[in-house]
Amino acid sequence: MQTTHPIEIHPINMTDKPSIITYIAGGLTGLWGMMTFEHIVAITGILIGVTGLAVNTYYKHKQDKREQERHVRFMQSLHREE
Repeated sequence: MQTTHPIEIHPINMTDKPSIITYIAGGLTGLWGMMTFEHIVAITGILIGVTGLAVNTYYKHKQDKREQERHVRFMQSLHREE
């Protein structure tokens, strides 16, 4: 037995894309209009914090890698001296 769905799903064609973009832009504009200065400052602070965390993690990983390579070279030099 085959069931029919009340909503048919059609692929998006080129004529539908501008209206979708318009709806998205309208929604984003509405959200931006609801934001106060405190919201903007809070979001900016969060973005700065996340960016700082990402940068610190990246450079800490590079530092750990350099220290590991230096340790390996040091251990190899100890074994050569024996």
